[in-house]
Amino acid sequence: MRVAVKSVQVMAADAGLPDTLIERHIDALCEMALRLRAAERKHCQNKIRGWYNNRNLNKPQIFEILED
Repeated sequence: MRVAVKSVQVMAADAGLPDTLIERHIDALCEMALRLRAAERKHCQNKIRGWYNNRNLNKPQIFEILED
């Protein structure tokens, strides 16, 4: 997976972090964004796997599962 540095800078600025803090800790912020993305991907994969293996005839659509 790849995380763009510019997008991390924009998100941090939108969150209200000062520019000096963003510049000083950009590596840590990028690492955090990468870990969050990996965790979200794992969570979605587990939900899809559970939906696929569900034998209930009335199971919801896949898009309804991922909206949660």
